[in-house]
Amino acid sequence: TVDQPNINPTNKLTAAIVTASVASVVKAVIVNEYPYLGDPVIWEPLPIVIAAIAGYIIKDAPNT
Repeated sequence: TVDQPNINPTNKLTAAIVTASVASVVKAVIVNEYPYLGDPVIWEPLPIVIAAIAGYIIKDAPNT
């Protein structure tokens, strides 16, 4: 647990949001530009999985 003296988001939260956003954009491009690769079984959970991995990997530090 990290003490947060203010309401700024933590490093983990920021990394998870950014990676999920990037993964969503990649998913949209692939599904629209290459429909034969746009299998929803593969692409729907991608942003969630990528965000979880990024949140797990990124070290957190207190906001000062």
